Amino acid sequence: MIEEIWKSVPKHKNLNEEQNELFTNKFMISNHGRVWSNTNNKIKVCHPSTRGYLFLNWSIPKHLITTQKGICPKVHRLVATQFIDNPDNKPEVNHKDGDKLNNLVTNLEWCTNKENIEHSWHVLGNFPKYGCDSPYSALTEDKVKFILDNYTPRHKEFGARALARHFGVHHKTILKYINDNGKERIGISNVGGLGHE
Repeated sequence: MIEEIWKSVPKHKNLNEEQNELFTNKFMISNHGRVWSNTNNKIKVCHPSTRGYLFLNWSIPKHLITTQKGICPKVHRLVATQFIDNPDNKPEVNHKDGDKLNNLVTNLEWCTNKENIEHSWHVLGNFPKYGCDSPYSALTEDKVKFILDNYTPRHKEFGARALARHFGVHHKTILKYINDNGKERIGISNVGGLGHE
């Protein structure tokens, strides 16, 4: 393991000069991805967001509030900004091992959005899921089979519009499956909507 080095957190783009001075004096970030509170003289516990990234939650003191009450910078961006050179001014930070909680400087790299997506697909194997494979899909393989077996054009119970109402999708989604004989998966990746049609 590399030696732990501490630096003040970087200035935040959404803070004014006075707020930034207080923020950068209050917290330090290490190349191990840990946050130190200078106020409490201890490690600050950072919690994961709904997307799984650790973030530092800081409430701006009342006397300094202008338009926002606080900021929540992501820990991996704080580490990358302070410890990793970014000569090409790349906008995103990638976790090389795919673990969003591993904010060790050796696990992070600056990248473009395209590089980040390609890393996710080709290195980590996180290919996008479409159709029935998507967690957002309204239709499962069994439902698609039911539709293909029972569809009858303009039928009151088994027509495209009736099946669409029954399964909570757009009637064009049903027709896409009928016309593609169930092979097309792209059209049903959006619950209750048209998906990627």
